[in-house]
Amino acid sequence: MPAHIKYPVIEGQKQCGSCQAWKSISEFQRARTHYEASCRNCKKVYAQGYRQRPEVKKHTCVYHKQYLEVKDNRLKANIRQRRYNKKPEKKLKRNATRRAWTAQEKQKAVDYKGGECQICGYSTCLAALDFHHPDPTQKEGYGTGALKTHWTFEKNKTEIDKCVLVCVRCHREIHAGVTRCPSLS
Repeated sequence: MPAHIKYPVIEGQKQCGSCQAWKSISEFQRARTHYEASCRNCKKVYAQGYRQRPEVKKHTCVYHKQYLEVKDNRLKANIRQRRYNKKPEKKLKRNATRRAWTAQEKQKAVDYKGGECQICGYSTCLAALDFHHPDPTQKEGYGTGALKTHWTFEKNKTEIDKCVLVCVRCHREIHAGVTRCPSLS
């Protein structure tokens, strides 16, 4: 028996064929002449379960690889992905994630070096703590900072070992020659 006859619409309500609950017809997808048998939530749950099946995952992966082997398809996919990545909400989320990760890695490095300025003892704001190279000739890599923001703490550790932790004010005074740099401990 067709679904639209088995589960008819009665006074703006319809019974879901999957969960058997009575719901408003706005919860059902409209077909050409009737509404679908299952509500949107049940269809969504089914689709998620279906995509998790091993044979479906394998088939999807193989199909996707074959699809992207065609040059035009690959170019279209790249254009779609670039357009998707340029959306303001995606940029904001990506930047927030990067800032959070960078702050977490810096916190590990600051804790590793004692957690406070080695001259004045300042430890209130993480952003106001810097890593200073007492011997600038020992700097490695590009850039001037000891802490590369796109590197993990473990990767930065060798460079951090060559530095002292100072607050922004003391760091400026060291470079101006007003304050002496503490020795590495």
